[in-house]
Amino acid sequence: MKSDRIWNQSSSNMRVLLVQRAISHYRRGFYEALGKEVDLTVLHTRPTSDRSSTFCEMFTSQVDFGPVQWQRRVLGRIHRYDVAVFPFNVRSITAVAAPLLSRSVPIVYWGLGDGASPIANRVRRLLLRRASALILYSERARRAYLARGVPASMLFVAPNSMLVPDTVFNGDPNRRTSFLVIGTLDARKRIDKVVRAFAEAQPELPDNILLEVVGDGPELSSLTQLAERLGIAPRVRFHGRMTRGPGLSAVFARALAAVSPNQAGLSVMHTAANGIPFITRSDAITGGEIEFIVDGETGFLYTEDQDLARIMVQLANDRRRSVTVGQQARDHYHTRHSVRQMVDGFKAALEYAAARGP
Repeated sequence: MKSDRIWNQSSSNMRVLLVQRAISHYRRGFYEALGKEVDLTVLHTRPTSDRSSTFCEMFTSQVDFGPVQWQRRVLGRIHRYDVAVFPFNVRSITAVAAPLLSRSVPIVYWGLGDGASPIANRVRRLLLRRASALILYSERARRAYLARGVPASMLFVAPNSMLVPDTVFNGDPNRRTSFLVIGTLDARKRIDKVVRAFAEAQPELPDNILLEVVGDGPELSSLTQLAERLGIAPRVRFHGRMTRGPGLSAVFARALAAVSPNQAGLSVMHTAANGIPFITRSDAITGGEIEFIVDGETGFLYTEDQDLARIMVQLANDRRRSVTVGQQARDHYHTRHSVRQMVDGFKAALEYAAARGP
């Protein structure tokens, strides 16, 4: 195994191996925070140029067998750690084999919980019989496992979150003048529905209300053409990809709400941290973010596509509501859904697993 190790000074002597396919940019802040609490090594298959001062990275290769994957030479190394954490993914041969082949190290799983496949869910039940703990994204998922007879003592919740630096909060309703789309522009999100809803709402919107799109992806060209065909191109701004800086802060400061009809993940956290309510379909969220959005309190949920234009009109003509709901979303993020709460839930599971043993 080729490795590149960057060692850290940790506030804990607990040695933790966390196995992932890659370190996504939105996860790095969480790993940085967790690395201050435990002696953390993240093993993954996609080296990047980023380096951390609080956790160690180890790299390995991966072999794909159709829909399943095998990360090479991982299981032979986990005996060096006090706890090993694997994704709760039954398509990972490494994750499935871990509790079967390793009898000396506590195994912890981390993920959403059950999926749509009954067979995969049965495999997850079998894995839990050999695991020491399970970390879930939401209390809803925890309750589902309790109902199926999984012991409460081994179930932990670490709310899915991300670190959001350089946040802004605009409390002036008159300066909130746009609806925001942020993230990769791919087909599954159906951002075209946002463009169409904005066009439908336009006759009832104040003249200064815009639609701003931050991100790039395969749908960018078709969305630009759609705005042209619908005659709203002068009121739609495509900014391209923006990760941070004054330009993005200015976009956030103008936003009445962020919108994504068919998929809403950590962008909910990103916008909430900046005091921006999120609008999405009630069936769009599969992760822990569904517990974050309370309709009319921390965001807005709808069931029929035609309702999106109606919500846009209401917010654009009552901008104080955008400020109120945005502030509540921001408070909810900081008090119940921040990286701090995610680290606390994760650390509790690690301490339990280390004490319980394999």
